[in-house]
Amino acid sequence: MPKVASWEQKERFIELRAKGTPFEAIANEIGISKPTLLEWAKEFKIEIANSKAFEIEALQERFFMSWKKRTELLNNQLEQINQELEKRDLSEVATEKLVDMQLKLLEKLKQEQIDIMFKQEQERDEIFNEMLLGKEVTMWKPE
Repeated sequence: MPKVASWEQKERFIELRAKGTPFEAIANEIGISKPTLLEWAKEFKIEIANSKAFEIEALQERFFMSWKKRTELLNNQLEQINQELEKRDLSEVATEKLVDMQLKLLEKLKQEQIDIMFKQEQERDEIFNEMLLGKEVTMWKPE
């Protein structure tokens, strides 16, 4: 008779997959076969995706100060350039360089933006539910 997996093993599996741990290592740690783990990966794909989002969010919080400092520095530089551009006659050659710097800084600030997405299952309309026998996954951003 096959051994029934505990909920603790499933939770540990979700946690390890969210961290990117290979199936082989998970199988060795929690004592569950790889084929079972592959089935769990399908069964808990939304939980794993959400756990990954939480992992990323935790990492971002850990390094928030450096991200915040980088963003503040870029904003300060952009503000200085904007102030200088307001004083300049745009026919000057050096102005082109300032405009170029302005665009590059705006692009860097755009790259610093991070979107965190979570997923959840949602039942389809009852009419379509019988016909399609499925669930719909929706994406949402925390506020």
